[in-house]
Amino acid sequence: MLGAFGLLTMPLSNGWSRWREALADRYAVQVTGNPLAYVSALVRLADQNLGELEPPRWVELLLYTHPPLGKRIAAARAAISNAT
Repeated sequence: MLGAFGLLTMPLSNGWSRWREALADRYAVQVTGNPLAYVSALVRLADQNLGELEPPRWVELLLYTHPPLGKRIAAARAAISNAT
């Protein structure tokens, strides 16, 4: 029973986690004031781990506890655009 409940609630808890991680990413960029370094670190992380930048949406919704790297990089690049 608990296993089935966990499978049903996993997308909700993962969504909560992705939201919190996106807030943490935004905070990191604001505190450091260096979104370019953050983008560089995420790109390097993706290269080293062979991370998928844009997974299928259903995979993200069901399995990802962090925003996909492509979305994280895009958000940091948007911060660069907003800073200039």
